[in-house]
Amino acid sequence: MSGSDAVIAAQMYRRFVTQEAVKPGRLQLIVADNQLPAEYDREFTEIDFSYENPTVATVAHPGPAEVKTLSKDSEA
Repeated sequence: MSGSDAVIAAQMYRRFVTQEAVKPGRLQLIVADNQLPAEYDREFTEIDFSYENPTVATVAHPGPAEVKTLSKDSEA
């Protein structure tokens, strides 16, 4: 992450913490981030998603052969 990206990420996470502090327990933010800034790891619960642990457990995965990735889309 570049210096400016780190600054933007820090500002964004500070804002999330501030928003949640206004009404504790009444706001849920779902953020997809590949690299949570270390200084905010205590403020957020990290959940890793995978084939075995999908984002929506009630939706059946079609299997690896049926998955269409973005890179395959851009080649067409």
